[in-house]
Amino acid sequence: MLIRSSGKGLNVQVGYASAISVILFLLTLFPLLIVGLSNNKDMLREALSSWRNRRANKSVAKKNTKQTANLAAQANITEGVRS
Repeated sequence: MLIRSSGKGLNVQVGYASAISVILFLLTLFPLLIVGLSNNKDMLREALSSWRNRRANKSVAKKNTKQTANLAAQANITEGVRS
């Protein structure tokens, strides 16, 4: 009803026409996306695996940085005790 009422001022049912055009667009878009994804699944698989690897490497680097900082802090503490 909202679509119909928005087009009432033009003497033509523009609301229905715009709703139909949106539906037709979506009906066209979904099959194209499915076909595109099925044709490029190897490339997508590679992209996802490289993204996961980068993410894992960042996590390891962050963990190593924290461990290094902890070791440096412990070394400073032990040096202070020796002095």
